[in-house]
Amino acid sequence: MQQQPSSQNVGLRIVVLLVMILAGLGVVWSVGKNSSRQQQPQPPAPAVELPSPEPRAGDAAPVTGPDQASDASRATRPSMSGVEPPEPEAPMPKAGAPLRGLRASVFPGDPLATSYARAGSVDPLWAAGVIEFSPIGAGIREYRLSEHFVDWRRSTNYTIQSEKVVPLSRQPDGSVAPATVTPMAALGVEVDGSFVVLAASAGGPTWRQVAAERPGVFEAFVEDESGRRVLRVEREYVIGREHEVGVRQTIFNLSPASMTVRWLQLGPVDLPQDSDGYGGDRRRVPMGYLLPPSVDPARQTVMADEFAGRLRSELFGRASVVGYPAEWDVWPDSIIAEKRLELCWSGMTNRYFGVAGHPVVDVTSSQPVKTWGWVEVVKRVLVNPVDATGESLDPIMAYRFDSRPLVIPAGASADVSMGLWMGPLSKPLMKSEPVADAMGIRGMVVYNMGGPCAWCTFEPVTFVLRHVLHFLHDRVFRDWSMAIIFLVVFVRTCLHPLTRWSQIRMQRFGKQMSLMQPKQKKIQERYRDDPKKMQAEMAALWREEGVSPFGMLGCLPMLLVTPVWLSLYALLFYAVELRNEPAFYGAVQWITGGNWGFLADMSHPDALVSFGRSFHVPLLSSLMGPIGSLNVLPLLLGVVFFFHQKYLTPPSATPLTPEQVMQQRMIKFMSVFMFPVFMYNSPAGLALYFTTNSALAIVENAWIRRHINKHGLLDEDKLRRAPRDPNAKGLLARLTEAAEQKRQAAEAKARRDQLNKGRGRK
Repeated sequence: MQQQPSSQNVGLRIVVLLVMILAGLGVVWSVGKNSSRQQQPQPPAPAVELPSPEPRAGDAAPVTGPDQASDASRATRPSMSGVEPPEPEAPMPKAGAPLRGLRASVFPGDPLATSYARAGSVDPLWAAGVIEFSPIGAGIREYRLSEHFVDWRRSTNYTIQSEKVVPLSRQPDGSVAPATVTPMAALGVEVDGSFVVLAASAGGPTWRQVAAERPGVFEAFVEDESGRRVLRVEREYVIGREHEVGVRQTIFNLSPASMTVRWLQLGPVDLPQDSDGYGGDRRRVPMGYLLPPSVDPARQTVMADEFAGRLRSELFGRASVVGYPAEWDVWPDSIIAEKRLELCWSGMTNRYFGVAGHPVVDVTSSQPVKTWGWVEVVKRVLVNPVDATGESLDPIMAYRFDSRPLVIPAGASADVSMGLWMGPLSKPLMKSEPVADAMGIRGMVVYNMGGPCAWCTFEPVTFVLRHVLHFLHDRVFRDWSMAIIFLVVFVRTCLHPLTRWSQIRMQRFGKQMSLMQPKQKKIQERYRDDPKKMQAEMAALWREEGVSPFGMLGCLPMLLVTPVWLSLYALLFYAVELRNEPAFYGAVQWITGGNWGFLADMSHPDALVSFGRSFHVPLLSSLMGPIGSLNVLPLLLGVVFFFHQKYLTPPSATPLTPEQVMQQRMIKFMSVFMFPVFMYNSPAGLALYFTTNSALAIVENAWIRRHINKHGLLDEDKLRRAPRDPNAKGLLARLTEAAEQKRQAAEAKARRDQLNKGRGRK
């Protein structure tokens, strides 16, 4: 017979069942709590309000909460399983408790923290470049462009950004220590007033790649004194076929309390300087900005005029005994604040390439936000290198981007992403890429040599010449050297009427002065003791002979066309299209099987004979830079100048004094010898331009002189028989009379206005 269970056994079973259910619920809750703490999502979110300045659309870094993640952001977020170390036993601090002893987590022995995979490719079909990463702040150790090379041999890709390792540098306190400057390195994050260094740590690497199959994606953590992780930073570099590199940066708050953070990172670092030395250091530090809403309500036109031509040396400041200041505020300053400009991008350039950091912009929007909202201050930081003897070397400069204070609630995140455009200074290329075009990155391209000639190098003239040059290359010759030659022919043809008029005018004036010379001497001898009478008689003689003082201004038209030649010079100096391009269809390289570098690169000296290394010649190298080859085009230019001076310089209209003879000899010497010395290291494209222009000038001058002789424009009898009206007023007299008439009319109008005003009062 089966025994029935007692009521006590039934109660015990119920109690045990309830305990097991509660325990199971506790385990589920604990696992869920751990998972949500370790895997924070990365969703889009509304803008957070910033303390200062007054927030506006796009100004704040996006902040996301734990329950706002989209499915897309969850899909792109890397899994943290198998990566997180065991959770420390120390309890998480309570909400509202201050965070103490904050420091960067380190990853000693982690292979993902010591060896980073490259991102991108040197194959232009796959990417615009390839990045090698540095363990210092997960920055860029080296970025090489896929379509550009170091020299004409095209064997080594051009490095546009690289880590600068300085063995010895002068510190602000006067001491000397090594230094490393890494482009785009994350320096650290300030959490509730406490700064945590993320660039590096003596205890081990502070950044690691999140997964072996995800190159270019890194993470770092900030932990408190108990070892609990309270903050996570993720960086992801995105490289495509365009020259835009996206840098996605997200700061996750892992603590149970809200925190205020400020993000500090380096931006672009100095680009390489040209090795030839011709033209000096042309590296610039342009910036793009928006004008205030009262001037530009649409907020879409990015300008760069204020800073486009600014040289990097202008940001050095005043040097002291320990070098230049280590930090300097670039944006904003007093002028920027007064004009109420808003930052859009911050760039660095050399002669042919440029790098610009900028905000993330939605190119699919009809009204994208182009201001760099999360950046509060842009600083330039300098490292002052010294050699073994303590002598200062050229400083190394980088940008530093400091964020505004960002309030991140518990379990939320802040977005401090940015973009980095790195490529050649080509306006057509920049216009073809959506991000560069939208952000006005083409403002980095400047065809201007600066200095005293900056004001007379006009952008519209350069615009026309650039389009003509490209037309001649793309549609006619398919060769840059031929395009340059015929561009000079085109410009000389357009300016020929003005050149002919100017030369005829000057030669006629000189001839008239020589005919008047005997009469002028008589007046000078007769009135040597009465300067006023002498001046009056001279003026009467000029009127009688029909000679105008404005004949001396026959050279003025030639001065007016000077901007055209300066613009053409600047265009050819900065034209990145000439870089690594051979002259005359590469005929020399084709004949020699690519073994001779003569005229192999239009952006470098022609190098008839390469010496294999550069050396300095006392005195001469101070004018032309280091000499690394025998260049024939500058020497040919000297020969052309010699024939120009010997056969085509018109004789003087009046006898010259010994001092004037000496001055003419000096001018000839400068033209024939010194100018080729100055041009010795000039790019082959520029030397070809000067040689072609000088040769055409000889032909043009000979034709003008033949035209003058054919029509007898300088015939003495014709000049003497020319009808003269002694009472005729010259140009100067007519201008003076017209000015006097305008003055009298203005005075009469003022009297009438005063009279009408008096009548109105009555």
